Amino acid sequence: MIVDVLRNSEKYLSMHPYFPVAYEYLKKVSAMDPESLPVNEEVELVKDHVFATVWKDNSKPKEKVRWEAHETFIDWQILLKGQEIIYWTPKDTLQVKDDSRAGEDIIFFHEPADCSAAYLSAGYYVIVFPDDAHQPDCDWDGEHERIKVMIKIRMCSRVQGIVNSNELLHFYKR
Repeated sequence: MIVDVLRNSEKYLSMHPYFPVAYEYLKKVSAMDPESLPVNEEVELVKDHVFATVWKDNSKPKEKVRWEAHETFIDWQILLKGQEIIYWTPKDTLQVKDDSRAGEDIIFFHEPADCSAAYLSAGYYVIVFPDDAHQPDCDWDGEHERIKVMIKIRMCSRVQGIVNSNELLHFYKR
């Protein structure tokens, strides 16, 4: 998982052929008033490969949020308003709890023994790869209204064989 701010994003753009498309969209929407953005409407940025949705909701207590991971899509989530904690752990350390929605590219896991946390406020983002199990949307100092942009980026053959984000970073540094 990558945690950063939008102004630093250019160093990641070569990691995936569609990251530049996602980045341009995020630059555009982050310059707008978050309250003016259409909510819960999926925008197809690249047919069948890159989708964006603006979410407006409240953070939740950690115990009410499930651990999840994806196989087909990378998540690029940027917080435009509010704050939240996103917990992270390697997916291969977890036991599957519910894979009934695997066809929707989401698998849920049991609580891990150990994890790390990313504290996000407006302007911060995470890029979550298929090897990254994560628990998004968690409260940070209580419940907060949030506006978040979620971009789903389909894995492609160029990066499909690389199994985790550390290998991906190493691969593109060659």
